[in-house]
Amino acid sequence: MQGYKSALVWYYGEKGQSLESSLNSWCDNFINGYKKTVADKKLRGVMAISEGKAPLSFSGYIHICRFLVNLVPSSIFNWQLIMFAWLFMVFCWNLIGRSNTVGNIMLQHMDWGGDCIKIKIAKHKGDQTGEGIGNEKHIYANPYNPAICPILALAVFIFCKYRGNDVVRQQLFDRFGKALMKVLKSVRDANPNIDLGAVIEHLGTHSKRKGAASYLLSMFFLSAVNVYLRAGWSLGNVQDR
Repeated sequence: MQGYKSALVWYYGEKGQSLESSLNSWCDNFINGYKKTVADKKLRGVMAISEGKAPLSFSGYIHICRFLVNLVPSSIFNWQLIMFAWLFMVFCWNLIGRSNTVGNIMLQHMDWGGDCIKIKIAKHKGDQTGEGIGNEKHIYANPYNPAICPILALAVFIFCKYRGNDVVRQQLFDRFGKALMKVLKSVRDANPNIDLGAVIEHLGTHSKRKGAASYLLSMFFLSAVNVYLRAGWSLGNVQDR
């Protein structure tokens, strides 16, 4: 319902007008009333408790990465798809990034600084102008668990993928959604008892972002603000969500 109101505000703005205060108040009251209706339906079991995609668990994330690293190329998973899915999975988790944000990363957005790779996020949903804090993110190697090491995954991908003559101004990734579903179904078939944090029907490209944020927020030595900035969230009503 908030999306409908946002569409109205946008449409009025396109016409050079502002939403009348009375209409704005009516929309807010309607949305608040609708939230109570939804909560009541959830209480009575008419609607599902959870909405959207479920978070991926940390153990599930590790299992998927290990599955990809040890996967033998076949007619379903060719070598290019395996490399791409492994790197994209690791990058999404470490950056706590939206899939489209990670998908727009190019080689020229990366630089080496000290013992980490610095990635410049040109813009994202929460920062359309690219001027906000936290648009440069650092990614570190994980020498103790190579399957979830972003430096190793990036190196394998770059060294093994032919990029043509223009090796700088190119996006690293393609679409990931279909590849993820293939991986999840194969992981389930290989080990039906594996715990991914939710059934695969409730997992999607946004599950990595939710899972990474939930995992970090469970650590007592990290501030919630640090996690919000890493994820590119505003510090307002995201806490309630």
